[in-house]
Amino acid sequence: MSKDLFNKDTLRKWISEIGGNGKIPVSAQEWIEALAHTIAVVRGAGRIERASYEFQEMLWERNGVADVGQGNVSVGSAINDANFRDWLAERSMSPLPESSSERIDFLATLVEDIKAQLKEFVPSRMPQLKIFRVLAALYPEAMTTIADEGKLRKLAQLFTFERNLPAAGLHVRLFRRICG
Repeated sequence: MSKDLFNKDTLRKWISEIGGNGKIPVSAQEWIEALAHTIAVVRGAGRIERASYEFQEMLWERNGVADVGQGNVSVGSAINDANFRDWLAERSMSPLPESSSERIDFLATLVEDIKAQLKEFVPSRMPQLKIFRVLAALYPEAMTTIADEGKLRKLAQLFTFERNLPAAGLHVRLFRRICG
């Protein structure tokens, strides 16, 4: 089965058949609408709006990319901090590089920088899932909606991607492989 993942036509056929007889389940339709709404809100927001509490709260806690899981790791103190919000708003305005290798470096660095910024606010456990939800909302042209790193790595393994890639690199490779 995994050999078929190397054939783009087969992969696209499988993707087009999701939903069986052409009917997408209501829950999937609702998720697609929520995702599209999140991307539209993010795309329409300038730097000043992105630095607002309301925008950051939506981005971290209520975006339509994926569920927050148990949501046990609070980022509330970071969202309440104007310096953190300004920093992330500024960084989020940086354009995404074109080449895959530059995208991987850009996003992997951004992940590490976000973790470094959050460390002061969440010293015990890093909100990994939330970070990837935020990146997918900010850079939907490079990130998949798979927020769970374990599941992302399992899927990437089926595609036989390099095992040493950072999670952001797996997103870039998967996105390019599936979307062309």
